[in-house]
Amino acid sequence: MLAPLRDSRRKTLLRLSLLVCCVSAALLPLTGGSSGDASASPAVAEAAPKLPEVPSALRFPPVAVSRDPFVPDAVPDQAPIDGDVDIVLPPNAGANGAPAPPLSDVPNQIVVRAVVIGPSSRALVDVNGKVNVLAVGDILAGNPIQAIDSQGIVLANGTRISLAVAHR
Repeated sequence: MLAPLRDSRRKTLLRLSLLVCCVSAALLPLTGGSSGDASASPAVAEAAPKLPEVPSALRFPPVAVSRDPFVPDAVPDQAPIDGDVDIVLPPNAGANGAPAPPLSDVPNQIVVRAVVIGPSSRALVDVNGKVNVLAVGDILAGNPIQAIDSQGIVLANGTRISLAVAHR
């Protein structure tokens, strides 16, 4: 059961609650309109606001397509420029079976760019400009890779290819 209201805190709370109820009851007539005004004029419902008319489906003029926009216009024949010289460009690297041009003067240049050490170590190896991701057992320069460690790659023939140092 609840304790009796002899406690001073409870008495203060009860007085405050009583005061709030009395003030709200006293202010209630001020919030509503006078009943005399409502009985003097008949209740008339306001007319609903008129909504703007929605136009029917929009109509656009038809577009006459005279040509396909994805086909280039015909280029007129150009007259040769004075001193025009026939220039033969090399084929794209690897296009139509053409060999890629060497990227350096050193044949079969191998550079270890990065290594990842773990249960299945991998190395990022640049061979004449072609970058490969290799693992232990893969063939590099005709020899299988025997080990990949933090220093680089060790081939089966004992050759060590060290990790390239980044230039700053």
